[in-house]
Amino acid sequence: DILPADVALFDNEMRFRFINRTAIKDDKVRNWIIGKNEFEYAEMRGLPTSWAEGRRVYFEKMLETGKLVEWIEEKKNVTGEIRYHLRSYSPSLANDKSSVYYIGYGLDITDTIQSKRALEELNSNLEQIIEKKTKENMELNATITEREKLVAIGELTMGIAHDLNSPIASIRVGAESIRETLEQLFHGLIHDCTREELEFACENAMTGSATPIMSGIRSLKERSQIENFLISEKNLDKKTAATLAEGLVKAKVEHEQTEKIEQVLQSSHPEKMLQLMKSIHTIRQMVDTIFHAANRSADVVSDLRKFTKSAVNQNKECVNIKESVTNVLRVLSSNMKGNIDIHIEVDD
Repeated sequence: DILPADVALFDNEMRFRFINRTAIKDDKVRNWIIGKNEFEYAEMRGLPTSWAEGRRVYFEKMLETGKLVEWIEEKKNVTGEIRYHLRSYSPSLANDKSSVYYIGYGLDITDTIQSKRALEELNSNLEQIIEKKTKENMELNATITEREKLVAIGELTMGIAHDLNSPIASIRVGAESIRETLEQLFHGLIHDCTREELEFACENAMTGSATPIMSGIRSLKERSQIENFLISEKNLDKKTAATLAEGLVKAKVEHEQTEKIEQVLQSSHPEKMLQLMKSIHTIRQMVDTIFHAANRSADVVSDLRKFTKSAVNQNKECVNIKESVTNVLRVLSSNMKGNIDIHIEVDD
């Protein structure tokens, strides 16, 4: 009963003596069929007589030859689906050898038949199918390659965002600083200074260094040296000297520039003079910062455009390997960790 195939025992009159649950699942029908033949079963199930006659032909052939007989039976099930079974009859002695019984065996081979037919159909159209599948694979590979490019660009987004965010932040900070400085200048500072003081402040900003604010240690050292100079050489009290020294350092005047220090001291309002110098120098420094940040942003965009050029241009053309590698390294620079030095030795 547990075998996944139809198994039945017949006597020499082709009457059922046993049939398992796989062949007939209904217990009442399975009990009823014992002692009945295929014709009676066909009548009970409403099957055509030709079905039973066909089985009788193979059974008699087995009786005649005394050997195993096999055939493939085609039959519609209750849902109208055609199923295929490998059927066989074979002789067998009972355990007590007092009588002869015959084994009927059936196995559903529908999947095997369908697979075989599908294989035959595939073989008959193999060339067309191969051509079609090859084309589909090429299109799929192209799609996968394009997606991989998009994924790679997506992975670079963080690096590109970082490379663009830094100069954009510098531009924003520089613009805000210029706006605040101009507001200070236009709301009184310019009016409190003479024309000569304004010209001096502009000249100091244009001829002086536009480097970023000096480090804390250097700033303290400069302030101390200028303060000592003002006390020892100009006889200023310590509080006044400290205030002016701090303003001179912020205005980017160093202790060696004694002529500039002298001119500041000759002003009617030295502290306002220093504030004016600092403001104009700040504007120049912020303009330089914005200019540098804009150039950096333009370089990032240019490198990214060159890096992705192949995604839209599929035409074959000569390329500069050194330039291409350099562009890729620039794009990937933000992803490089640690102190990495890369030297490219490729002919132009």
